[in-house]
Amino acid sequence: MAERLSHEQEVVGSTPTAATSIHKNKMECKKQENSSNCNCTYPCDKKGKCCGCLSYHLSRKELPACCFSNDIEKTYDRSFKKFAELVKENKI
Repeated sequence: MAERLSHEQEVVGSTPTAATSIHKNKMECKKQENSSNCNCTYPCDKKGKCCGCLSYHLSRKELPACCFSNDIEKTYDRSFKKFAELVKENKI
C-alpha cells in the first residue's frame, strides 16, 4: 500500500525521513523580517508567513507577489501563465 505524504512532505517535496527531521526541528517563522521584505500590496493574514503564502498561491496555480516586480504585482495577476510570459519577454 502506498504511503500517504504528510503536508510537510508535499510542500517541501521531501522524503519521509527528511520531513520527519524538519518536523522535529520546527523552523522558526521570521514574520517581522519577512514582512519587511514582502512587496505584496494585498491586505491579508499571510503577509510575512511565507510558507502559508506560498502554499496558498500554489494551490491556486499562482506564484506569490515576491516572484514579480512591483509594477506587475499591483495587477494581482500572479498566474503561472503571467510569470511564463514575463520570463519569455526577459522581464524577470
